[in-house]
Amino acid sequence: MNPLGQKQIKYLKGLGHELSPVLWVGKEGVTPALLKQMAENLRVDELIKVRIQCEEREEFTSTAKMLAEKSGAFLVQTIGRMALYYLEAEDESDQNPATKRKKPKIRIP
Repeated sequence: MNPLGQKQIKYLKGLGHELSPVLWVGKEGVTPALLKQMAENLRVDELIKVRIQCEEREEFTSTAKMLAEKSGAFLVQTIGRMALYYLEAEDESDQNPATKRKKPKIRIP
């Protein structure tokens, strides 16, 4: 994924403001099941908010970055214990006709 510009990040932050968290990272941390669910949510919604429960700020930051790396998503923003992720919709190379979309949901300027 190409890095996003400042205007694009600002636009995504505005869209993410209204979102509720769809995933919670708990005491077990990042598990394969959590990564699978995150990938599915990103495929469907493109922009998701994740709540990360941890004691230390450094632990939160490392967990947020790890989720971005493992999911291939762009970490748009972190506020408190929330992280906002964006993953551009795949193009028409998706072979599953049930999930195939013509256009991405989010058009960033």
